[in-house]
Amino acid sequence: MNSFSTDSYWRSVHRETVDDLAAVNYPSLPAGFNRLVDRIFREAIEEVLRELPSGRAFEIGCGRGRWMRLLRGRGWVAHGCDIALSARPSVVASELAVPIRSRSCNLVLAITVLQHIREKEFVLDEIFRILEPGGHVLLVEILERPGGHLAGAYVS
Repeated sequence: MNSFSTDSYWRSVHRETVDDLAAVNYPSLPAGFNRLVDRIFREAIEEVLRELPSGRAFEIGCGRGRWMRLLRGRGWVAHGCDIALSARPSVVASELAVPIRSRSCNLVLAITVLQHIREKEFVLDEIFRILEPGGHVLLVEILERPGGHLAGAYVS
């Protein structure tokens, strides 16, 4: 999938999918499966957040904003961008050109975003551009492995 078709796909999903978890996980799968995926991701993300002092966070590819809400509930000032206006992000923008000041966040998240992007190095450049020195990056991806899928997380 090229960038244009990926962008079109996500705009369509957010426009046509009512269920928030289905819109950001697996639109064609049962609600129970999406709740399970959400619980697995939530537990991993909450474990990481327990180790970090709150501050300023920015989420790239924020979808419907569930991780921003989680962060705000833990005292963070959190904003995010998504390419789909219908996802209701803080900012409508491409993950390749995040309209935020350089070195302005002490946490940058991209939760199951990189797997959909061909230009991963440009997204990583943007992540590290907006990250303040000593800040943290939280990446969570679905990793395909022989015999199944694994959720992988990276924090710096």
